[in-house]
Amino acid sequence: MSSSSSPAPTPSAGQSAPAANAKQKANQIGHSFITTYYHTLSENTNTCFKFYKNNSQLSHEPDVTYNNSNDIKEYYFSGCKFAGALINLEHGNFDIQPSFGGGVLICITGHMTLKENTDCKKSFVHTFFLGCENVNVAGGATKQRDYVLNE
Repeated sequence: MSSSSSPAPTPSAGQSAPAANAKQKANQIGHSFITTYYHTLSENTNTCFKFYKNNSQLSHEPDVTYNNSNDIKEYYFSGCKFAGALINLEHGNFDIQPSFGGGVLICITGHMTLKENTDCKKSFVHTFFLGCENVNVAGGATKQRDYVLNE
Protein backbone atom coordinates (compact mmCIF):
# COMPACT_ATOMS: atom_id res chain seq x y z
CA MET A 1 0.00 0.00 0.00
CA SER A 2 1.66 3.18 -1.04
CA SER A 3 0.73 6.79 -0.78
CA SER A 4 1.29 8.99 -3.77
CA SER A 5 1.77 12.69 -3.41
CA SER A 6 -1.07 14.63 -4.91
CA PRO A 7 -2.01 18.29 -4.98
CA ALA A 8 -3.87 19.74 -2.03
CA PRO A 9 -7.55 18.82 -2.22
CA THR A 10 -9.94 21.48 -3.41
CA PRO A 11 -12.67 22.03 -0.83
CA SER A 12 -15.93 20.49 -1.99
CA ALA A 13 -19.30 22.07 -1.43
CA GLY A 14 -19.74 22.58 2.30
CA GLN A 15 -16.07 21.86 3.09
CA SER A 16 -13.76 24.67 4.16
CA ALA A 17 -10.10 24.95 3.17
CA PRO A 18 -8.96 24.17 6.78
CA ALA A 19 -11.12 21.02 6.78
CA ALA A 20 -9.62 19.93 3.45
CA ASN A 21 -6.11 20.56 4.80
CA ALA A 22 -6.90 18.57 7.97
CA LYS A 23 -8.12 15.65 5.81
CA GLN A 24 -4.96 15.77 3.68
CA LYS A 25 -2.70 15.85 6.77
CA ALA A 26 -4.65 12.96 8.37
CA ASN A 27 -4.29 10.94 5.14
CA GLN A 28 -0.52 11.50 5.09
CA ILE A 29 -0.18 10.46 8.74
CA GLY A 30 -2.54 7.49 8.30
CA HIS A 31 -0.87 6.10 5.18
CA SER A 32 2.56 6.37 6.76
CA PHE A 33 1.33 4.71 9.97
CA ILE A 34 -0.41 1.83 8.17
CA THR A 35 2.67 1.03 6.10
CA THR A 36 5.07 1.24 9.05
CA TYR A 37 2.88 -0.54 11.61
CA TYR A 38 2.05 -3.60 9.50
CA HIS A 39 5.63 -3.96 8.28
CA THR A 40 6.82 -3.85 11.90
CA LEU A 41 4.11 -6.29 13.06
CA SER A 42 5.14 -8.75 10.38
CA GLU A 43 8.93 -8.33 10.50
CA ASN A 44 9.87 -7.17 14.00
CA THR A 45 6.89 -7.64 16.33
CA ASN A 46 8.88 -7.06 19.52
CA THR A 47 9.33 -3.39 18.57
CA CYS A 48 5.60 -2.66 18.02
CA PHE A 49 5.36 -1.31 21.56
CA LYS A 50 7.22 1.80 20.36
CA PHE A 51 4.02 3.01 18.65
CA TYR A 52 2.39 3.50 22.09
CA LYS A 53 2.78 5.77 25.12
CA ASN A 54 1.97 5.26 28.80
CA ASN A 55 -1.60 6.56 28.36
CA SER A 56 -2.33 4.17 25.46
CA GLN A 57 -4.90 1.36 25.56
CA LEU A 58 -4.84 -1.83 23.50
CA SER A 59 -7.66 -4.38 23.24
CA HIS A 60 -7.35 -7.50 21.08
CA GLU A 61 -9.65 -9.90 22.87
CA PRO A 62 -12.90 -9.56 24.78
CA ASP A 63 -12.37 -8.49 28.38
CA VAL A 64 -8.59 -8.05 27.92
CA THR A 65 -7.29 -4.49 27.78
CA TYR A 66 -3.70 -3.36 28.22
CA ASN A 67 -3.70 0.08 29.84
CA ASN A 68 -0.11 1.32 29.79
CA SER A 69 3.10 1.07 27.81
CA ASN A 70 4.66 -1.56 30.12
CA ASP A 71 1.68 -3.94 29.70
CA ILE A 72 1.62 -3.28 25.95
CA LYS A 73 5.35 -4.00 25.69
CA GLU A 74 4.84 -7.29 27.58
CA TYR A 75 1.99 -8.20 25.21
CA TYR A 76 4.19 -7.75 22.14
CA PHE A 77 7.11 -9.62 23.75
CA SER A 78 5.20 -12.62 25.05
CA GLY A 79 1.57 -12.89 24.03
CA CYS A 80 1.11 -11.43 20.58
CA LYS A 81 -0.40 -14.13 18.38
CA PHE A 82 0.14 -11.92 15.31
CA ALA A 83 3.95 -12.13 15.46
CA GLY A 84 5.34 -12.84 12.01
CA ALA A 85 1.90 -12.74 10.40
CA LEU A 86 1.67 -12.13 6.67
CA ILE A 87 -0.56 -9.10 6.17
CA ASN A 88 -2.29 -8.45 2.85
CA LEU A 89 -3.93 -5.05 2.53
CA GLU A 90 -4.17 -5.07 -1.27
CA HIS A 91 -7.69 -6.53 -1.26
CA GLY A 92 -8.73 -4.67 1.86
CA ASN A 93 -9.68 -1.11 2.48
CA PHE A 94 -9.07 1.69 4.94
CA ASP A 95 -10.72 4.86 6.11
CA ILE A 96 -8.70 7.69 7.59
CA GLN A 97 -10.38 10.64 9.31
CA PRO A 98 -9.02 13.72 11.07
CA SER A 99 -10.30 13.87 14.63
CA PHE A 100 -10.29 15.83 17.87
CA GLY A 101 -7.11 17.62 18.91
CA GLY A 102 -5.21 16.77 15.73
CA GLY A 103 -5.73 13.03 16.26
CA VAL A 104 -6.41 10.58 13.44
CA LEU A 105 -8.97 7.77 13.35
CA ILE A 106 -8.00 4.82 11.14
CA CYS A 107 -10.10 1.76 10.27
CA ILE A 108 -8.42 -0.96 8.21
CA THR A 109 -9.70 -4.17 6.64
CA GLY A 110 -7.47 -6.81 5.10
CA HIS A 111 -6.38 -10.43 5.19
CA MET A 112 -3.90 -12.05 7.55
CA THR A 113 -2.14 -15.40 7.51
CA LEU A 114 -0.77 -16.38 10.91
CA LYS A 115 2.74 -17.80 11.09
CA GLU A 116 1.65 -21.07 12.74
CA ASN A 117 -1.13 -21.79 10.22
CA THR A 118 -0.14 -20.65 6.75
CA ASP A 119 -3.04 -22.52 5.13
CA CYS A 120 -5.64 -20.34 6.86
CA LYS A 121 -6.19 -16.79 5.60
CA LYS A 122 -8.35 -14.70 7.93
CA SER A 123 -10.13 -11.43 7.25
CA PHE A 124 -9.64 -8.71 9.84
CA VAL A 125 -10.79 -5.25 10.85
CA HIS A 126 -8.36 -3.10 12.82
CA THR A 127 -9.11 0.32 14.32
CA PHE A 128 -6.61 2.84 15.68
CA PHE A 129 -6.91 6.29 17.16
CA LEU A 130 -3.63 8.14 16.82
CA GLY A 131 -3.05 10.89 19.35
CA CYS A 132 -0.46 13.57 18.80
CA GLU A 133 1.92 15.57 20.92
CA ASN A 134 4.51 18.24 20.29
CA VAL A 135 8.05 17.21 21.20
CA ASN A 136 11.17 19.33 21.37
CA VAL A 137 13.78 18.76 18.70
CA ALA A 138 17.22 20.23 18.04
CA GLY A 139 17.46 24.00 17.92
CA GLY A 140 14.50 24.59 20.24
CA ALA A 141 11.93 23.75 17.57
CA THR A 142 8.99 21.43 18.13
CA LYS A 143 7.74 18.57 15.99
CA GLN A 144 4.43 16.71 16.05
CA ARG A 145 4.75 13.07 17.14
CA ASP A 146 1.85 10.70 16.52
CA TYR A 147 1.30 7.58 18.62
CA VAL A 148 -1.36 4.93 19.13
CA LEU A 149 -3.67 6.19 21.86
CA ASN A 150 -6.34 3.52 21.36
CA GLU A 151 -6.31 0.23 19.51
